[in-house]
Order: sequence, then structure tokens, then C-alpha cells
Amino acid sequence: MTHPLAVTLTQQNTLLAAGCLRQLRKALGKFRRTKLFATRVKGGVLSIEVTNTGHGWHPHCHLLLDARWLSLTVREPRRSDDKATQRKLLRAAHEELSATWAATLQQAEAVVWVERAWGKAMIETLKYAVKPSTLLECDEPVAPIIREMHRLQLVNGFGTFYGVGKKIAAELEALHEAQPCKSCGEAAGWSTEESIDRGFSKVSFRARATINAERSRAFNETFGAYT
Repeated sequence: MTHPLAVTLTQQNTLLAAGCLRQLRKALGKFRRTKLFATRVKGGVLSIEVTNTGHGWHPHCHLLLDARWLSLTVREPRRSDDKATQRKLLRAAHEELSATWAATLQQAEAVVWVERAWGKAMIETLKYAVKPSTLLECDEPVAPIIREMHRLQLVNGFGTFYGVGKKIAAELEALHEAQPCKSCGEAAGWSTEESIDRGFSKVSFRARATINAERSRAFNETFGAYT
């Protein structure tokens, strides 16, 4: 992404789990077709999350967007603007985004968070659909919300990120192709974790096992007398 932007879109709490996530999913489809979104966002990733803090189910959506400026009616702040002007422009753009999302939901108002993406924005976007603690501590029946999530697409990419998941999956699958071990000549699989950590260098599982065994043996020979 050239200009990663983290956005959270919420909708009103509801006591009825059935249909709440599908309603949010439908609203997101409409929102992506608005002029504001279609003309300002190149692509991105979205995920749906639901919480319950005792006031009903709270569905909301996390988005990581490639968008330089998310407004049609408010100009982008300039470096030459003073801080008061910058805050005024940001507030006006935020109000426009909130009004557009509220109209999409057919609500009087809607809460929206927007900020330039930070270091862990992707983790925040793709962390989970629901916390296990939410289900364990919930006083209401949790089966309805689990049924609501069943077979519902909770994460997807769009625009320039459309299909990126399949591309990454294919690259990871290629790392598992069997290759002969340099030490023994036998075919073995490759460790994706080791490959990523070492810049996609391929290390066989057999070689890793041998290294671990040697380390254990050396440790026992050195410290065995003291245990």
C-alpha cells in the first residue's frame, strides 16, 4: 500500500444475533459502491468482528485501506496549514465519512474511527472474529452468534488486494515442494517458518532434526553433571 489507512465502521448494538453480521456485510457492499469509497480507495482488506460487553451484540468492521485522503468535499491538509486548520479539515472529513456510513446503514448516526495506519495495523485488522473470552463471559446464549458466523465470509480483499490470498497461498505451497537434502540426498519437505526467517532459504525438516539433536547432546554433555 502507498497510503495505508486504518478505518473502523460500527453499527448499532442488537440483542438478536441472527442476521446482524449479514446485515453488516450487506451494508459494506453498498458502502464500497458509494462515490466516496469508489473514487478514493485503491484497494484493501476488511474483516468483521463482533463483541458483547453486556449491552447486546456489537458488530463492526476493521478495514486497512490504500487511500491517500478519504473525503470528497473536504480538501486534504497541507504541510503549510497550521495545526488548527489541519484539525478542522480532519474533523470535517471524519464527519463526512460518518454521515456516508450512517446513510448506508439507514441510521441517524454511526460511530467511525479513522487514523493513518500504524505498525500493527494488519494484526489489528485480521486478529479474530470474536474473542473466546467474549463467548465464555457472555450471559446470553452464544449458539446464535456462532451460527451467524458459520459460512459467512468474515475476511476478504478488494480492489488492488483482490485475490492476494490465493497468490500468497501459492507462494507458501511452493516452499513445501520436496527437494533432495544436501546432507543425505533423500527428499524432504521444507519448513516455511525457517524459510521466511532466513529470507526464503530452504532448510529440510531432517536437517533441522539433526541440528536439534546435536544441540541437545552438547547441552547434556556440558551440563549433565550439574543436574
